[in-house]
Amino acid sequence: MLNQGNIWGKLKHRINVRSKWRFPMIAVVLAGGKGLRLWPESRQTRPKQLCKFVDGKTMLDHTIDRLMTAGSSRVIIITNDSLLPGINELVQQRGDKEKIEILSEPE
Repeated sequence: MLNQGNIWGKLKHRINVRSKWRFPMIAVVLAGGKGLRLWPESRQTRPKQLCKFVDGKTMLDHTIDRLMTAGSSRVIIITNDSLLPGINELVQQRGDKEKIEILSEPE
């Protein structure tokens, strides 16, 4: 018979944030909405993800910053074709762009 309590104790130790051994964290950000509730601040040409609200940064910038601070090794942004140019431009301006991947799906 397998001692499940012992296995859980070992697994709990391995996934403990304070331990030296950690799983890489990959974050997924859903950024495909139109932001209709924020109109007129957001527009079809400037969706809410790309609106600058605090400290001259976009909502998407703040989200990526929080994820990197939390220990994400990689961020995957899922968006749609119409928002792809703006999101791609934002990512290219970041210093950590090599850790960010954009996946676009057709509308």
